[in-house]
Amino acid sequence: MEAALNNSVTDAVSEMDAALALDKSAFDDGIDRVVPADTDLVGPHLLTTSAALEIEKPGQAFLQVAKSAISRLKIKDPSAFFGERIPFSDIDTHNVSLGSFWCPYSPPTCPSGVNYRTADGSCNNLLNPLWGRSQTPFERHLIPAYDDGISDPRTLSVLGGNLPNVRNISRDFHTNLVIFQPKMTHMTMQYGQFLSHDIQFNALSQGYAGSNIDCCGSPDRHTCFPIEIPPGDPYFPPNRTCMNLVRSLPTPNLACTVAFREQLNQNTHFIDGSLIYGSDNTTADSLRTFVGGKLKTNNDLLPSDPSGASCTVSVPSRPCFLAGDSRVNSQPALAALQTVFVREHNRLATALAALQPAWNDETLYQEARKIVIAIIQHVTFNEYLPEILGASPMNQYGLKPQASGYFGGYSASEMPMIRNGFMAAAFRFGHSMIFQRVQAHNGASVTSDKLLKDEFLRPDLVYSHGVGQICRGLTIAPSEKVDKELTEQVTRHLFEQAPGFGGDLAAINIQRARDHGIPGYQAWRRFCGLSGNFSHEASVQAQLLLIYSDPEDIDLFTGGVSERPVAGGMLGPTFACIIGQQFRSLKKGDRFYYENSGVVGFTVQQLNQIRTQTLAKVICRNTDIGMIQSKALRNAAPSNKLVNCTDIQNFDLSGW
Repeated sequence: MEAALNNSVTDAVSEMDAALALDKSAFDDGIDRVVPADTDLVGPHLLTTSAALEIEKPGQAFLQVAKSAISRLKIKDPSAFFGERIPFSDIDTHNVSLGSFWCPYSPPTCPSGVNYRTADGSCNNLLNPLWGRSQTPFERHLIPAYDDGISDPRTLSVLGGNLPNVRNISRDFHTNLVIFQPKMTHMTMQYGQFLSHDIQFNALSQGYAGSNIDCCGSPDRHTCFPIEIPPGDPYFPPNRTCMNLVRSLPTPNLACTVAFREQLNQNTHFIDGSLIYGSDNTTADSLRTFVGGKLKTNNDLLPSDPSGASCTVSVPSRPCFLAGDSRVNSQPALAALQTVFVREHNRLATALAALQPAWNDETLYQEARKIVIAIIQHVTFNEYLPEILGASPMNQYGLKPQASGYFGGYSASEMPMIRNGFMAAAFRFGHSMIFQRVQAHNGASVTSDKLLKDEFLRPDLVYSHGVGQICRGLTIAPSEKVDKELTEQVTRHLFEQAPGFGGDLAAINIQRARDHGIPGYQAWRRFCGLSGNFSHEASVQAQLLLIYSDPEDIDLFTGGVSERPVAGGMLGPTFACIIGQQFRSLKKGDRFYYENSGVVGFTVQQLNQIRTQTLAKVICRNTDIGMIQSKALRNAAPSNKLVNCTDIQNFDLSGW
């Protein structure tokens, strides 16, 4: 076996050289361009960091060695072979240029006596300081279901032949029927996107010289997994036969062993406000004023993006925004909510400076950041998750915050990393909650009411109507129900640059999970200990059996998002299980979780004050909204009355 592994290194070098030549040819021929082209989150060249691209090199090298070794050794069960966990350092690379053959995951030395989170999430777990760090792989609950057991996307039915075309699944199953979620506002969806961008940011491959890969122009490359648009599509024009989708870049696993393909999280895995503060020191520093502990702003909005490449600028006075996460400009309501928390940080820094005149800029920054993160965690576990999951999963997975005292459940053996099935499918349930319009409201009337497709990548609404009016719109506009239906604003018009040439978010979700080798819906039901094949209404079950040849073929996103919800929640039992387990790990495995005691925690007095905080209070303190219901995720009602912000916005900092 040693000889086969060592010879596989030579094979890998040849394969990588050939792939590079294909990329260069596509660039030279003008197929790949340094312009936005991918409808999956704007485009890789805007969203994949240089650090991630460096990690891709050894990721591809490890992967090619694995594929060659499997072939040379005639291994029929790659999962058993990879179970030996062969360290890459044991393979002889002396006969080739080392190039990409290196392990990018070296544990840092964690300084003692540091009581704040690092920017990149490292050293949270002192025994495993890489756990939860940015630029590390997503973890998995289940062994991936790649077609070749190693890397090739999941495309094959258990009965033979191919899985259904994802555009057809989107068009025929994830239709545009509007069903509103009873009692919930569109802020529920918006906070879900905010939270998602805090804890996960998938890295996509790039082409030669940083170009954006056009997989429709050269679909057979190893970085490509385009979506075929079948003939006769009722919406897309006849001359459009393909939707671009670039594969997520490969990364070694955290142990740097020869194994199947993994994917990379560019953000920290923790709930730590990284979309506000950044997930590395360079980004974090670029967002700071280094005066009084404050973050940079531009006329009390987010600072301007000097590159101007992350959004569509209509006039120079309305530039793209800059934040800790480059997706901030994807739509204006997200930018508005991120602005609220940047303002909260600066408000806290100012108040703390008055209370503690001896604190320097660094202490003020870290203490304000610590409080903001605690508020985000409290809103997540106290407001958002109970609405999504319902009481039973909240209790089952131990997610309810303490009524008093400290949480004693921290475990250094709990892995706080984001799981791949959660990222690539389950937590995308919020896409079904998207309302088709973006509204601003001044408290008396709607002041702006536009289709979502006209607001993608455009910051104008934040400039013209302000953060307060957008937040008011979010707390008045309805949320759509978690179900199989997705608005056509995201299944036909996602990041649309010209009529008929938008993306399809439902199709992308399904294709992305297949790209990541996410096992089918039935495998996840078994993982969750659920009986039977379905938790769907009879009519939905019948539709699924018309689309898929066998229940084992059903994609996780499609099967999970269309289940009957659990009692008191919005999700079905499969997604409630996956999401409940994920947030349990993010709570138990976070040494800095806000309810923990010890040197990294808050005093009892401080913690009790944080427990009084709500999303509504944060919005009140940092906008001109004036009036808001106490529970911002729920509709205003006799049991959730509109209140004057002056009555609820106080935050007692005397404990500091």
